[in-house]
Amino acid sequence: MTPQQFNETILPLKDKIFRFACRMVEDTEEAQDLVQEVFLRLWDRKEDMMQYRSVEAFTLTMTRNLCIDWLRANGRLRQADASEMDLADPVTPYDITEMRDTVTRINQLINRLPEQQKVIVHLRDVEGYDFDEIASILGLNLNVIRVNLSRARKKIKEQLVKVHQYDLQRN
Repeated sequence: MTPQQFNETILPLKDKIFRFACRMVEDTEEAQDLVQEVFLRLWDRKEDMMQYRSVEAFTLTMTRNLCIDWLRANGRLRQADASEMDLADPVTPYDITEMRDTVTRINQLINRLPEQQKVIVHLRDVEGYDFDEIASILGLNLNVIRVNLSRARKKIKEQLVKVHQYDLQRN
């Protein structure tokens, strides 16, 4: 892969890699450092990149592995800051508050999922990958991905319903 091909193929993935790393390590500064590390490693392997069926899948797999290494080395997971979430322009201040609360709750519920389910939910529901791409990135069977995604969504839905029912009972 030439430097120009690298720039055209790999560099456009920067934002996607960053969002993925942010979701995993829950720290924007650390995610930026991990993205830089991914790019350095990809640059060192640029001659070998054309052998991969999906360069994007390889890149995200590398990102995932680096994030896992970082999480293990630091032995911690931090809560995401929901205030950094970008919201659409709702009509009223009440709508803004309600949406922020819901986004915060969903992020908290996602962060409580087992690591594998959390990553699958992020790749599918946040990044929009199809099941084949997720299977390639994570090295898992399609059925395992579907089952984990289904279980994760079910857990999130059940917990969200419980929270909303509790809120309704209090009012």
